[in-house]
Amino acid sequence: MQVKDITLSYDNQQNILENFNLTLQKGKVTIIVGANGCGKSTLLQVLLQRLKPTTGAMYIDGEQLHDQKAFAKKVSAVYQQNSTIDQMTVEDLVAFGRIPHHEFMNRDVTKDKEKIEWALTETKLLDIRHKDILSLSGGQRQRVFIALALCQDTEWILLDEPTTYLDMYYQIEVLELLKKINHEQNKSIVMVLHDINQASSYGDEIVMLKKGKICYKGSPSEVINQTSIKHIYDISSDIIDMPYGKIIVPLPEAQAGMIQTIVTEQEEVLMSQPFVETETLEEVKNTPKAPPLFMRIFYFTVGTISLGIGIIGIFLPVLPTVPLLLLTSLCYAKASKRLHDYFVQTNIYKNHLESFVENRAMTLKTKLSLVGFASFMLMFPLFHVDIVAVKVFILFLMAFKYYYFMFRIETIKEQPKLD
Repeated sequence: MQVKDITLSYDNQQNILENFNLTLQKGKVTIIVGANGCGKSTLLQVLLQRLKPTTGAMYIDGEQLHDQKAFAKKVSAVYQQNSTIDQMTVEDLVAFGRIPHHEFMNRDVTKDKEKIEWALTETKLLDIRHKDILSLSGGQRQRVFIALALCQDTEWILLDEPTTYLDMYYQIEVLELLKKINHEQNKSIVMVLHDINQASSYGDEIVMLKKGKICYKGSPSEVINQTSIKHIYDISSDIIDMPYGKIIVPLPEAQAGMIQTIVTEQEEVLMSQPFVETETLEEVKNTPKAPPLFMRIFYFTVGTISLGIGIIGIFLPVLPTVPLLLLTSLCYAKASKRLHDYFVQTNIYKNHLESFVENRAMTLKTKLSLVGFASFMLMFPLFHVDIVAVKVFILFLMAFKYYYFMFRIETIKEQPKLD
């Protein structure tokens, strides 16, 4: 998972993140820490595609996922406060994790039950599966939402301060569960935490932010020290090395002189420069900027007209369905990513365009309608132009079109009728 050249502002005046770059490792527990207002939760919202940056983009396995359903199959989320409704049982809520895997009129009920049972077992919720969510304690409720994320069966699980509002017992319970999920299921965990001691004990990699910039990134043993704590939190501290991690003890100002803590000039320079990953990153292109509003309205209008004529062409072979639907797809992509993503999930696209786009294949009906329409349109200049060379060229085009569509594009059987 990678964010590249991200810039984001809430008020179009002050950037929370600016030219921000970060690569997260698969199979690790990555914990993002920093003082209040440093951009931790904002970064997580960008990773979850809940906030759209002004510039830059977010990638999973080197590609952008604009389709929300495809994204939900890769990434799940748990928040510090998760909303639910009254009279919903634990099992009912966990079952919502299967929704991204459901296709229209195509649901694997057996697999859904297996995943729900597995998620409840992993989070030790089997004994309370029929209880109302609102009757549970805070720690139990957080486990339910982790079970929902597990049931979603994603490679990445992102959590925004999952231990906030929990007492110490439930905080450790939740963190132990997440570490277990990471070790046994090889899930990639990314979470925002306030407690630097918990981050040291449970994180494989720590990302330390200050004023929207990455100042330190590495294992707890590499990045957690008196200098980094002073730099990030502006407090003096003593650090005790333990077998399970480091314990950071903040020092009162009266005792701060006992510890020599120096923030070097190089670290001050660091705050004025963007963080650079030490490993080599695969270069990927940034997301192109969206066209102006009036152009998006134009594309939407043209795409909708093409869609209407294309639907008529489904029932009247004289109209060229595939080119019109291709134009619709192109225009919708220009007008709105969300609209385009919705269009490619419809039966109209899947039955009449998907096979051509992915496999260069068409039904015989579609081929005949295209060849017939093209021939019909070429008849006008053929009979109204007196130049022999032009007539020969038109006949050549007609013959070539017939050959290309009938013999160069695979013929497939007619798809089931639309709903």
